[in-house]
Amino acid sequence: MKYLKTCLISFIVIIICISVLSTLYYYKIINNNIFKVLKILLLIIIFIINGYKIERISNKKRNNIIISFIISLVLIIINICFSKISYKLFIYLTIIISSNLLGSFIFIKRKKRS
Repeated sequence: MKYLKTCLISFIVIIICISVLSTLYYYKIINNNIFKVLKILLLIIIFIINGYKIERISNKKRNNIIISFIISLVLIIINICFSKISYKLFIYLTIIISSNLLGSFIFIKRKKRS
């Protein structure tokens, strides 16, 4: 349950931030290239923080790997329902898994130094 709460908070933050970015893009305050880069950077930052939080509250070692794959599986299922699978989706999911794992590795390294 504690993992679900952390993941839901991350998804809510993603939805809010993407909505703000989309609004800025819609009113032509930012252009297409900046929108795409900011969207990816936003996801990377949020999932690094998510990985850090999950590793901090985890009782088991490397529980974040399972959570990362569950998040990716949910995103694949959503994408299958609403569009087709492409190579861009797998690159996107690789970025999400990698950033989530990076957050957990950052926590582990900080924990070992302390």
